Amino acid sequence: MSLRDPSLNGNPPPHYRLAYLDKLTEKIGYKEERRDRLVHLYLDIIGEVGEVGSHTEVGDGEEGVGDGEEGDSDEIFCDSEYDVGSDSEDEEGGNTECDNGVEGSAREDEGDNLEESSGEGEGELSNSEGELSNFEDFNSDKDSDEGDGPKYPVFSDIETFDPRFEIGMLFSSKKEVRNAIHSHAVKTRRNIKITKNDKRRLYARCVEEGCDWKLHALVIGDKSTFQIRDYNDKHDCGANYHAYRAKWNALKKIEGLSMDQYGMLWDYVEELRRSNPGSTFILSRVASDGSGGSKFGKLYVCFEGLKMGFLAGCRKIIGVDGCHLKGPHGGVMLTAVGIDPNNDSFPIAYAVVGGETRETWEWFLTLLRNDLNIHRDSDCTFMSDKQKGLILAFETVFPTAENRFCVRHLHANMKRVGFKGLSYKKVLWKAARATTVTEFEARRKEICKLDIKMGEWLNDKPPHQWSKSHFSTLPRCDILLNNLCESFNSNILEAREKQIYTMLEMVREFLMVRLQTKRDRARRRWKGKVCPKIKKILARNLDKASSDCIPIKASDIHFEISCFDGSRCTVDLEKHSCSCRKWDLSGIPCKHAMSALSSQMLDGEDFVDCCYHVQTYLRVYDPCIYPVNGPEKWNKTNIEPLLPPNPGRQVGRPARARRLEVDERPRKTKKGITVKGIRLKRQQQTLKCRFCGEPGHNKKGCQMRKDAEALIRNEEMEDTENTQNQSQSQTETSFK
Repeated sequence: MSLRDPSLNGNPPPHYRLAYLDKLTEKIGYKEERRDRLVHLYLDIIGEVGEVGSHTEVGDGEEGVGDGEEGDSDEIFCDSEYDVGSDSEDEEGGNTECDNGVEGSAREDEGDNLEESSGEGEGELSNSEGELSNFEDFNSDKDSDEGDGPKYPVFSDIETFDPRFEIGMLFSSKKEVRNAIHSHAVKTRRNIKITKNDKRRLYARCVEEGCDWKLHALVIGDKSTFQIRDYNDKHDCGANYHAYRAKWNALKKIEGLSMDQYGMLWDYVEELRRSNPGSTFILSRVASDGSGGSKFGKLYVCFEGLKMGFLAGCRKIIGVDGCHLKGPHGGVMLTAVGIDPNNDSFPIAYAVVGGETRETWEWFLTLLRNDLNIHRDSDCTFMSDKQKGLILAFETVFPTAENRFCVRHLHANMKRVGFKGLSYKKVLWKAARATTVTEFEARRKEICKLDIKMGEWLNDKPPHQWSKSHFSTLPRCDILLNNLCESFNSNILEAREKQIYTMLEMVREFLMVRLQTKRDRARRRWKGKVCPKIKKILARNLDKASSDCIPIKASDIHFEISCFDGSRCTVDLEKHSCSCRKWDLSGIPCKHAMSALSSQMLDGEDFVDCCYHVQTYLRVYDPCIYPVNGPEKWNKTNIEPLLPPNPGRQVGRPARARRLEVDERPRKTKKGITVKGIRLKRQQQTLKCRFCGEPGHNKKGCQMRKDAEALIRNEEMEDTENTQNQSQSQTETSFK
């Protein structure tokens, strides 16, 4: 295969050179390589390998480092055990997509992207005056210089933040060498010192005594290309944390001190009121402890866009929860989250308070009630984790509202009182998933048969708080977990580690982008009457109906459905009701209803509740959160700046991951790495004494055994003394 194109005469244009290189690399099998391999191949062809580094424009007296940055796409609401909050499969036709809806963010194959490569190559290959000026060699009949000299590795800017050095490696500039050494120091947590730095040389070594790591780079050829001529990659020292401290010092300069951020809050809240009219922002302060001034108290945020979106089409069920803030001054964020028509989480309001107490929850729920215009308690249903202060607050603010408690937290409480094991978990969840009272009573008997004490313990837990069989059908929702709030809390995890103003801005931007992303995606891609997740539920129920149900028609709207397990249900198409109550609870036709509809050749989407329609979804996400100006453009309130609420950051690094239960499976993060590694958490077994049979200690530490052994020793000693006394008396008698 010839390396020259015979159709070209003279110098080919720059865009053709890269296009020709693309075709050439396809022929010789480098289709999947990145663009730096194209440049390297081109240099091989013209016999100038070692002159120029890849991905960097280097001209006369010019230095540059190509810092390619990857855009981090937020994976919103994907970490959930329940279907609510997981947007991984929203699209029709099998397209999977996370909740962020960022389109076009997938990285394209650079070898196939001819247009992009041609554009970049034109700038790089035509603007260099020294190395690439002689293009006659590309198509001339002269013998190629390929293979005359040694082939050295070329440093790629892709490895800027994780460099790998080796002898002979080429760098396009001294700045590129220096940046790579700095990245190595940060990556390995070593203290690297550049000992010589001039136009021709750059020497670096590890400053730790006894460490032999060193790197010597010298200029070669032209005055810009540097090559590693001496390198020892062995570190004989331990890692230090200078880079870690430097990171925090840099964050302080970027984000400002805590005092400054709390002092900005009055002006920040005023700017939010100006830019988002109709929203509710309540900032309160408390008196300082003799040091003068006022301290930060509480902050409540409810944007008009979120408020109107919830009222426009979300079901009237709200999940409430609190999560700890991991910034310098701690605190708790209280959240209220609803469900949108696609069964995804919809944040409504949040607040920053000192802790989860009855007073803070009453304050938060009162403001939430006013914002959502809840006049009757029966108009809304709440889902929570049964926190003590929250229960008391519900009794005050929403005394007659329906309260549901997360079954996962109920199971955790059940394990704490001693009902552990897979059998206990299974019977609990069977009772929770029962949709009729008759089925619930049957499951209740199974619980009592397994352990009568567990049945007595559940008697104190009203079934309308944790079992579908006693749920109201008004909210058109049958969820059993409080993943509404937990998914939201996990997606603002990074923001919760920041200082107050930075955290509030990150949460606001997250919500603003989320509304716009969901709105655009639904307008451009969603077709049909109901939302994508609801279509999948209908398809799943139809599959179950085709394999498990036999419809018997009584009239045009009444059907009797027989199942292969012997059960029978009645379906009323006019009332959108089934005797199993699943259709009534969720508003989505169950398998019995789908069996009746398919027998009549009717479309299940026409019988789905309107709360799941695409038009309802668009009404929910039609409002928006308006942008705000920077601090330099804020109106000054001239109110005395607030002070931080308590002392600074406590000792130790704050924990990021939630503490897992003993029998809980390690979760995977959004980058695919398990939180606790690949090993399951060690389970602590309850000790049981083999001597007395009581739990809590072993035979060695059994006090009863010790007492028994002491008693035996005393008896043995008494027997020995008696024996000695008898022998002594017998001896005395013999002498007499």
